[in-house]
Amino acid sequence: MKTRIYIGTPSGPVQVERIWREEGIAESMVCLKRTTEKLPIGAGYDDFVKRPSGIIEREFGPFEAGAFRLDLSNSINQGKSWQLAVFAAHALAREGLLAGPDDPFERAIWLTGQVDNDLKLGGVTQVLEKIHCALGELQALAKEGKQVLLYVPKENSQALSSADLPPEIEGRAVASAPELLEAICPPLTSRAGLTDAAAVAAADRSTDQHRGKRAVLGFLFLVLVAAAIAAGLILPG
Repeated sequence: MKTRIYIGTPSGPVQVERIWREEGIAESMVCLKRTTEKLPIGAGYDDFVKRPSGIIEREFGPFEAGAFRLDLSNSINQGKSWQLAVFAAHALAREGLLAGPDDPFERAIWLTGQVDNDLKLGGVTQVLEKIHCALGELQALAKEGKQVLLYVPKENSQALSSADLPPEIEGRAVASAPELLEAICPPLTSRAGLTDAAAVAAADRSTDQHRGKRAVLGFLFLVLVAAAIAAGLILPG
């Protein structure tokens, strides 16, 4: 499903217009629309992307040599509350599902929140103000028949409850980035989204396979010993 991603800001929603990998550049950057104007959060975005400080290359790589260019519809000059939306945008872009400003789309997702190295979400400030500044544009999209979703960190669930969202907009608080990916589209869940139960099941399957191999080898050994005894090569004592 083609999806627009919006970053919640106190000045209104900012759309993630495009993400692409570019050869020949050493650091990822954030630009205004598709111009040469670089935004101040570019250094923070580069840290968010690259290893070992960042998580994007770790979760969605490997990538070809180079770095990312991220285009936004309006300026964001400071803070880290853009991280959750950018994480979701990278997940969608990897699958070819991130909608640009001129692309047809079926869904719009508005997000705010920080993402740490363990993919846990951190609360942010001015959430209620950000939601109120976005409602006009989001309601207009809903009236056009678009599915409109809104996500905030668990720490900001009280602000979400106080927002009094209209029925056509679905709001939800999530605790981690994998939980968000599972909510917006299960196939997008990265390896970090592997549940404990799934990891245990995988380990059990591996153990069962090893046990089966050992049983087969043991049986073959007994057959060879019996054959050697029958042939007189080995005395039973």
